[in-house]
Amino acid sequence: MSPKTKTQLQGPGAALLAVSKSSTKIIKKPPPSRRTSSPVITYLQPPEVIHVRPEEFLSTVQRLTGNQSSTYIRWTRGDINEAQRLI
Repeated sequence: MSPKTKTQLQGPGAALLAVSKSSTKIIKKPPPSRRTSSPVITYLQPPEVIHVRPEEFLSTVQRLTGNQSSTYIRWTRGDINEAQRLI
């Protein structure tokens, strides 16, 4: 039995790597959120459901949104009878 011999490299060894004390760890930032927040709806009054016939739809929208149309003016003057009023 032969004694085990250590084999050593011959020639210059590789330079040792070291971290400078002034180095800082790089942390990957999370990507910016692409999700936009939806608007918050705050009701001053509870929503109201109004049922109208198709032919009354335009005049009802104009009356509720404040658009002064001839139908709205007739409604406020009383030219439209009570059976034709929606609310």
